[in-house]
Amino acid sequence: MSRLLLILATLASFASPCLADSVDLSMAWARATPGAAANGVVYLDVVNRGAATAIIGAETLVAKSAGLHTHIIDSDIMRMRPVDAIPLAAGATVTFAPGGLHVMLKGLAQPLVEGDSFVLTLIFEDGTARTVEVAVGSIAAMTAPGHDGH
Repeated sequence: MSRLLLILATLASFASPCLADSVDLSMAWARATPGAAANGVVYLDVVNRGAATAIIGAETLVAKSAGLHTHIIDSDIMRMRPVDAIPLAAGATVTFAPGGLHVMLKGLAQPLVEGDSFVLTLIFEDGTARTVEVAVGSIAAMTAPGHDGH
């Protein structure tokens, strides 16, 4: 049995690196939530330095669920809609920002408080994952804390 494990470990060392290893996550932030708000939103920058991939999900301990969302214009009204995946072309930068792509946090365990932080995990199409620390800014923030004067 130990010989089989040695062979498997050797084969794994020759395997190509996972796609998520070539993805950088930065500037992750969320707005503070008022009172008993049940939902929150996370924004961040994603830079893909490797082969094309896609983000297919998100997880965090601060909410019951975390999902990928975007905004669309429907009959002159801006609405949020879930998306199944966010493609990341090779060499691309994708920005999650107000009015566009975001991670929707549903069922917050407690309010998001300005100055706090929490961990968010993004899941990629190959099953790998990357984590990032999310800074909580003011309720009125439009950019990451420290970058908008709030």
